[in-house]
Amino acid sequence: LVQVEYEVLKPIVTIEDAIREQSFFKTEGFEEVGDVNKAFAEAKHIFEGEVYIGAQEHFYFEPHNCLIIPRDSGNELEIFASCQNPTLGQRIVATALDITMSKVTLRVPRLGGGFGGKETRGNIILVPSSVAAVKFRRPVRCLVNRDVDMAIMGNRSSALFKYKIALDENHKILALSHDVYLNAGNTTDMSGEVMYCLGYKSTNAYAIKNVLINSYVCKTNISSNT
Repeated sequence: LVQVEYEVLKPIVTIEDAIREQSFFKTEGFEEVGDVNKAFAEAKHIFEGEVYIGAQEHFYFEPHNCLIIPRDSGNELEIFASCQNPTLGQRIVATALDITMSKVTLRVPRLGGGFGGKETRGNIILVPSSVAAVKFRRPVRCLVNRDVDMAIMGNRSSALFKYKIALDENHKILALSHDVYLNAGNTTDMSGEVMYCLGYKSTNAYAIKNVLINSYVCKTNISSNT
């Protein structure tokens, strides 16, 4: 008889949940250009608000799939996979099997669509399929159906911007201060890179001399996003 002891925790799902529970990965930080406080003190007009961007399903044409073929009596692997980052897949498989990368050849005949969704997430099926191929010394193919793919592979992350803008008497932008929150899911995955883009491209085409960016990568209990 097995007895399991567990604690029921309140799930953290949304960005708002993460803010309330202060659930963040240690990738948050801030960047400042110019003197934001001085610009706001001298501003004639100040506007504040929020912008929320919902998550997007990558919905590539074909789901994640791979074919693992053992070579040289199982000491080497030839992999065919629909992934956007073959070098990363090669390295992770080699690490999992404790072999050198030179013994893993990963080919991408065609992608079947990606849009960022096949950058890293395909490793979820690459590693166990490779382990099985080595153990049984037989080719292994894994193809997840659309329902499973959408459940486990995550989305492009949702994001929340809380902004404050300072303008002079001619309505020229003097300063921008904003907090950026990104729903990463249960791992950071590509969220650091996505946050970099969100933060440093948030001024768009405007040349704003005073900018403050506070960024927070939210840790939540959902599939890891990209």
